[in-house]
Amino acid sequence: YLNDPYSVGILGWHYQFGIGIGVNLSEANLWYLRGVNLGDNYSKVNLAKNLSEGIGIEVDKKEAFELVKEAAETGYDLAEAELAFYYLQSIGTPANYEEAFKYFKLAAEKGNVFAQSYLGWMYAGGRGTELDYDNGFLWTKKAADQNDIFAQANLGWHYHNGFGVEQNYDL
Repeated sequence: YLNDPYSVGILGWHYQFGIGIGVNLSEANLWYLRGVNLGDNYSKVNLAKNLSEGIGIEVDKKEAFELVKEAAETGYDLAEAELAFYYLQSIGTPANYEEAFKYFKLAAEKGNVFAQSYLGWMYAGGRGTELDYDNGFLWTKKAADQNDIFAQANLGWHYHNGFGVEQNYDL
């Protein structure tokens, strides 16, 4: 299992969250790095998250961005959603709403709930795309139906204002 990319990424996650072993963030990042070197996209996303926030490792937002971008370019939906968020929040790269929209859309179409929620928000606000309340409502509802609380709050906004749906104050 020491040379299996997925296994070493999962082992890093176990160290990070203390699943079956004590929490050890440095050890988690070492296992993620091993996974990265073996080409594991899951490890790339997790190490990037830790690099961007300084979790058990020195902050390096540029390296975090590069790792997430590399994983996203393979079509991995978790990385696509994370890359979109990096573009949205200017993490390791200048803010770019068009790129954020593009990657949220790619991940949302693969069923990523986080991406569906943000895609709805971007459509409804005309962020990185044309203002489109109908698609904003559609994607927000998809995520809300899967218990995404950000989407559920935004769904209330759609109903309250009648944006993409008939106005309804009772929901």
